[in-house]
Amino acid sequence: MSYRLETTRRFEKDFRKLASDLKRRVDKEVRLLETQPYSGKRLRGEFEGSISLRLGDYRVIYWVDESAKRIILLTVAHRRRVYD
Repeated sequence: MSYRLETTRRFEKDFRKLASDLKRRVDKEVRLLETQPYSGKRLRGEFEGSISLRLGDYRVIYWVDESAKRIILLTVAHRRRVYD
């Protein structure tokens, strides 16, 4: 079963700041989450419950809501600042 993608305002703001080639890559990889929602790394500590999808030096942080079959994209940023 396929999951529905949803974005937060923060994700949309961060996504707009990316270079166009990186936007295409993020879009492509995020679409794959619709069928493989747990392909990223589960986070611990302050970010427990979130998952990080690695795209080179960038990370997409998201949650999976199993009950509603949706993926909530929280943010996308360079790995140095994504966890701030």
